[in-house]
Amino acid sequence: MNTAPRKAEEVISLKVTLRGIRPPIWRRLEVPSRISLGILHDAIQAAMGWGDHHLYAFDVAGRSYGDPARVDDVKGVWGYQNLLAALADPSRSQVEGWSEWMERGFDPEEFSVDVVDTRIGTRLKSRPA
Repeated sequence: MNTAPRKAEEVISLKVTLRGIRPPIWRRLEVPSRISLGILHDAIQAAMGWGDHHLYAFDVAGRSYGDPARVDDVKGVWGYQNLLAALADPSRSQVEGWSEWMERGFDPEEFSVDVVDTRIGTRLKSRPA
C-alpha cells in the first residue's frame, strides 16, 4: 500500500462571460489546472445550461482551438435578445419560432448554483477518463 501523501492538484478559477449582451451573463468555474480543452468545453456547456450546440473556440497563445462551424440554439447574443422579446410577448413566440423554448418553461431570471454544479458533475462523469 502506498502511504506517500498525494500532492493536491492545483485548481484555477475562470470567469466565462458571454460577449455583447447586457446585463452580463457569466459563470465562475474552478477547474484543475491541467484540464483538457475538451473537458473544459464540457464544463462550460454544463455551467451555462447548454446542450453542446453552441459555437466555441479557445485561443491559447495565439492558436485557435474549437469547432467554429456549429450553430447554437438561439443564434448567438442577438437571437437571445429576440428570445427575451418573445418571452415578454408570447404572441411572437409561434411566429418567430420560439414555441419550443416556451414549452420548456425557460426563465431567463432563474439560476441555481446547485443545479449547475450537479449538471457539471453529471456531464464530466459521463466522459471517458
